[in-house]
Amino acid sequence: MPSCRFVLLTLSVCLLAACDDSSKAQPREVAAKEATQNTSSEKVENFQKQNVNDKSTIQAMILEGANKKLPILIDKATLLTEVSAKSNTFIYHYDVKGIPVSVINRLLAGKYEESDTGSIL
Repeated sequence: MPSCRFVLLTLSVCLLAACDDSSKAQPREVAAKEATQNTSSEKVENFQKQNVNDKSTIQAMILEGANKKLPILIDKATLLTEVSAKSNTFIYHYDVKGIPVSVINRLLAGKYEESDTGSIL
């Protein structure tokens, strides 16, 4: 009986070892290898010229991702239509319907009461 368990244990270990994926390249390793293979002297030179404080690349990535998902209905009266950037500031463009301009102006000025928005929304 103990020899049967030993044989089963040995067979299980062999099967598990045969299923090992360590010979396959991991996704991170593949990406790193592709990045180094696709590097040209021109790309390296452009990278070196970039300003450390330049936020335009990351801003462009954020804007592209955000605008792909638009328009988004925020609530009954508000539709987010576009996201843009100016002077390192993100600007959100909304369409607002069904709320009087006077109420919106008070909301923007911070001079509103709950009764201003409660019945509208």
